[in-house]
Amino acid sequence: MTKVDNLYELIKQKSKEKGRPLKIICDWDEVLQASKAFLLWEVSPKNLSFKEYFNRFWEKAVMINYEHGFGTKEYFDENHYMNYSYIDPDDPNEKINRKDLLDDTKRRSNKVYHNPLFYDKNPFLSIAEDIVRAEKSGLIEWLVIITSHKKGKHESQGNPRKRKKFEKTFGKWSNCRLSSIEVIPDSVEKGKFSPYRWEYVKNNCPDFDIFIDDNTAVLTKTREHFSDRIFILPNYKFSHHIQGENIFHVNQEVSDITDKDFAIAALELKAKQLEMEVCPSGRRG
Repeated sequence: MTKVDNLYELIKQKSKEKGRPLKIICDWDEVLQASKAFLLWEVSPKNLSFKEYFNRFWEKAVMINYEHGFGTKEYFDENHYMNYSYIDPDDPNEKINRKDLLDDTKRRSNKVYHNPLFYDKNPFLSIAEDIVRAEKSGLIEWLVIITSHKKGKHESQGNPRKRKKFEKTFGKWSNCRLSSIEVIPDSVEKGKFSPYRWEYVKNNCPDFDIFIDDNTAVLTKTREHFSDRIFILPNYKFSHHIQGENIFHVNQEVSDITDKDFAIAALELKAKQLEMEVCPSGRRG
């Protein structure tokens, strides 16, 4: 397994090898923001800071994901496994009341998720911070952030709360766009939704350099169609079995960046570009 501590340094290295800024495709949830872990932390006793909870959450998630597959109904039905500060699955006394506790956790987490400020309260992750650094440094030609929603759940523009968060952050960059894919149940494969992520990429942005996603099925399927590109997974334990010459597992932590850092990145890049136009040789005065 190729583990990378810093996405920024990887982008910098690959940009230097190609002699140009990179074209990047990136998923949102669990890559840029910590949706699942944040939901459960919000409804659990605050025995740990969210930064501590986040790291332990993804250490536990492997127990479910290997058996049932990431993102399935079973993943959410077994949230007591992840929410260790709320219920201990190895404690026989707590097992007696597991269903009631689980139902209560689901009710309260649904309330948290539907809060209009959910994406504002949810912190960014270190992959997002490294992308901000890469943008400041002029290492990104374009960035496409892809997210999906079931048909009928939102209007065609996707989750309005997520789009609003985008407009306040990545949307400040002229070279970035948010693409929300409306999906429907696949007519052939039960439990799957189409169009598939790789199909959208093939039709809309096939010349990408780097593809970043936490969903192992999405990433491996996309890699089948674009085997010569670079693929990035957050270094969550459940995905460690996904390996390959062009697959990198990047360290993921909770970041301290805020909305204003995105606007600052846009301004710093613009200033750097203007400086190059005025002094193309790098000389001043």
